[in-house]
Amino acid sequence: MENIENYPSWLVPAGIAKSLKKIGFNQSCEFCLPLDVYDDFNTRTLRFDSDKQNYNDCLGYLSIPTYEQVFEWFRSEGIYSHISAKDRTLIYEDSEGNVCEQSLCEFMFTVRCVGLKNLNIGEKIEYNFESEKSYVLYEDAREELIRKLIEFYRMLKRTMETKPAETPLKVLAFQYVVVKLVEWFEDEHKDLIVPNTLSIIPTMQYLFLLSGVDKENHLFDIFDNFQAWTFTYSEVDIYSAYSKCKGVFDFVGVSKDSVCIFDEATLLAKLPEDVKSKIDNAFVKLKEKNINLINYSRDRLTNLTKAHHSYQIYNKRLKTPYVTMDKGMLITEPKYFK
Repeated sequence: MENIENYPSWLVPAGIAKSLKKIGFNQSCEFCLPLDVYDDFNTRTLRFDSDKQNYNDCLGYLSIPTYEQVFEWFRSEGIYSHISAKDRTLIYEDSEGNVCEQSLCEFMFTVRCVGLKNLNIGEKIEYNFESEKSYVLYEDAREELIRKLIEFYRMLKRTMETKPAETPLKVLAFQYVVVKLVEWFEDEHKDLIVPNTLSIIPTMQYLFLLSGVDKENHLFDIFDNFQAWTFTYSEVDIYSAYSKCKGVFDFVGVSKDSVCIFDEATLLAKLPEDVKSKIDNAFVKLKEKNINLINYSRDRLTNLTKAHHSYQIYNKRLKTPYVTMDKGMLITEPKYFK
């Protein structure tokens, strides 16, 4: 696509507009672009009509909305976002060796979902997440926010797809583990609005620690297919289910950034009481070991889990990261929770 120096900064890039069209963006807009010139256009190709309409309904056209029109559409779907600024002080030495300070402004975004009215997900979703990094330019934060909103909406929309009639017990149990992790995180941050960061990798690490916290009542009979992958322990059957459903399970959603709960009530109704009780007891034990474990950063959690004997044996010494680990070793090896 041609680099357009004069492209209006208040219009979303054509690539983002195309992604919006794919997820059903139907806001009436003043600007549009013929799709036959999408790959090579300039500002003269943009069409303007003061009588706004939804050009995405037209096969050969692409609506080019303003950023505010995009945010307005997501708000109408129950997804709210906010870009905030924070001060940062840069300390450096100038060419003469003097220590100098410079005040900088950085931007971050937060997203809050309070229920998608047009998606068939059973119950309203309440869910928060924020940007993983800060941005020097407001425009960069704004563009990345739109991309994250599209990704999040696409993930939730997949919940409308037909799912298998029966979900394996292991996958149901994993979803309950996710619910309990979110509950633990929220208990530790009940006085603050802090988005959880329980994405797929740390969730797998917590699952490993949870499964072995109680030798007498371990969970390795349920989660019986752990392997020592490069990035961390992975329960292969769970990760396979995660990949197949693209993170959208029956009752919870797991993305690369965080997790959310769709329908806890139905999950509880489907999960056998003995399995639920066993997981509940494991969480009690895990919190007794380290109540602050839920607040560990991804790097700290990764270092903690990789320190275990079983990981060192399978991943480092035997170099067999894709072999199911011996259950007896997982049960009996010392576990580290701090």
